[in-house]
Amino acid sequence: MAILPAASEPRSAKVWAFVIVGVLAVGLIAVVVNVNAGAFRSPTPSMFPTLEVGERVLAGSAWRELHRGDPIIFKYPLDRTKSYIKRIIGLGGDTIEMREGQFIVNEKPVNRQRTGEACASSVEEYGECTIWREISDGRSYRVAFLDPLPPELQSDPVLRNYGPVSVPAGHVFVVGDFRDESADSRYWGAVPVDLVFAKPTFIYWSSDDSGIRWNRMFHAVE
Repeated sequence: MAILPAASEPRSAKVWAFVIVGVLAVGLIAVVVNVNAGAFRSPTPSMFPTLEVGERVLAGSAWRELHRGDPIIFKYPLDRTKSYIKRIIGLGGDTIEMREGQFIVNEKPVNRQRTGEACASSVEEYGECTIWREISDGRSYRVAFLDPLPPELQSDPVLRNYGPVSVPAGHVFVVGDFRDESADSRYWGAVPVDLVFAKPTFIYWSSDDSGIRWNRMFHAVE
């Protein structure tokens, strides 16, 4: 999923005042924890349910190391003018495979459990879906799968079954949280670590055609 620098949109003075105060507050948090912040917008559903289409996130560039389960922002290896956001599934030296939608890292299945959550109306155009919770290296986050898988995707050779492959040293293997609607390392390979430049931290704006999604404002990115 390519992400875009956050752009302004016309809104009422009251709403803008709320946004400005909120962004300043989050920015202050970023300074306190020594994070160099940037703002980015999610234009596609590939990171649903973690991020909805059109949400804006604050991202920090300060971290000591990368871990499995981390969401990251990086320069797209095939076009470094674009920035993508995905989640790390494997680190350099790991062996990665996928069987019936479940990732297996170093011969150990990634722990996952189906939730009872309903998929949001924002992804209805892609079909019915189910939401699962995965735990990777102690990090817990939600992912989505189309259910049933549409006929046009059933012939995709790597969508639900992939590998095994070895992640090269100095690289990370990344995937989108909406597993059936994401172009990621399954298609274009692992990402060099030196292309990773930020980690998303907070959702500071969320809206769609129906209005502001207040329940998602200022939530930390899982």
